[in-house]
Amino acid sequence: MRRISAVAVVVATLSTLAVLPPACVAATSGINLYWNDCSPASGGAGVTDRAFDCLSNTGPNVMFGSFSPPAPLSDLVGVSAVIDLVTSESPLPAWWSMQTGGCRAGACTASFDFTGGPFSCDDVWAGQASGGMDYQAPPYYYGNPNAARIRVVGAVPEGHPMLADGTEHYAFKVTITNVKSTGAGACAGCSARACIVFTMMQLVQPAGLGDYRLNSALSNTWITWQGVGVDCLQVPVRNRTWGELKSLYRR
Repeated sequence: MRRISAVAVVVATLSTLAVLPPACVAATSGINLYWNDCSPASGGAGVTDRAFDCLSNTGPNVMFGSFSPPAPLSDLVGVSAVIDLVTSESPLPAWWSMQTGGCRAGACTASFDFTGGPFSCDDVWAGQASGGMDYQAPPYYYGNPNAARIRVVGAVPEGHPMLADGTEHYAFKVTITNVKSTGAGACAGCSARACIVFTMMQLVQPAGLGDYRLNSALSNTWITWQGVGVDCLQVPVRNRTWGELKSLYRR
């Protein structure tokens, strides 16, 4: 998915914002990734594994990215996030080829709309955010034949007033559908195990207020598909600057 309709607006809104170093991040802040909802510690129904029998072509699998900021934010206007994954089979199975031209192109989408629930954690966007995502499969950044990367960018026209620290806030949700899992035209590899890691998220405010890069776990940043068994340490960690993330949408 190279272009999302609202991404041009998002990039224009954030085009002049700088990235501050990770040194500005406090130990009490962090990011979470769970299936189904935000973390149980905040009252959510999030789980760390998703099992699917691969016998249906319908239904969603939704992962939720959430965060707690390192300090109260007076004017959050956007976020960018990086999610990496590796599979138990190499090369990357066709079922996980969701990039443009892949066997399941379009089966992975991102959203910032939580107005329809769940409501366990704080909704920072109130239905006002626009954004998009990009799915990259091999050859990937590191030449990993069984790895892929999801990059997510979202923003609001006007900043969120006073975002509290010490609170878990929804940031985005990424949905992977079950299309082409079985029957004629199915893409092989649905049953392959995978480890999915929330590598990094950038919190963006207007110039002068300070931006924050979060890459430590609030409680959990690793989720699995079809059970444990993949070494999550295979996932390479490479933080990207905000400028590098934005450049993706100029193609």
